[in-house]
This record gives sequence, C-alpha cells and structure tokens, in this order.
Amino acid sequence: MEVGVIAVCVCCGKDVAELMVLENEFLQVELNGLILNHTSWDIWPEKKCVRLVSQHGNIVGDSGHSYLSLSLLEGNTQNVKISHVITI
Repeated sequence: MEVGVIAVCVCCGKDVAELMVLENEFLQVELNGLILNHTSWDIWPEKKCVRLVSQHGNIVGDSGHSYLSLSLLEGNTQNVKISHVITI
C-alpha cells in the first residue's frame, strides 16, 4: 500500500490547526514507528488541517499497512480535537 499525503483536521472552527497541531510542541506523531518532524508540516488544504506527510509513493509499513499514531506528551495544555484524517 502506498500513501503519499497524510493530513489531520481538527475541530472546532476554521482557523484552529495552527495552534492545536502545527505549533503544539507536545503533540508527537508517529508513522510506522518513526516520529515525524514538525518542521516538515504545513497548513493544508484548509486552515483547520495540517499536512503531516507530503511524499508520494514511499510511505508503507513492513506489513503492507501504514500505522499513524498521535500522542499528547506530558506538559500539554492545548485541547486537540481531531475531526478527520485525510490520506491520498
């Protein structure tokens, strides 16, 4: 299985992703066991979503599946309400 773009969208509002996800240093995202670097994330396609992965064709787990994990680390004070995940 290949997945090229992965984005998460948050609730509630149209301009909330920057504070909840993009600038949240206590949000850790893993894809297939690898921690994703915040510096490669961007707002996409709307201000309520953050693109976590934008590389086409090379995101696949050893089992043929991809696993995405979002964790809030100790010290987090920001509510993070995920409404949906986009994969293309």
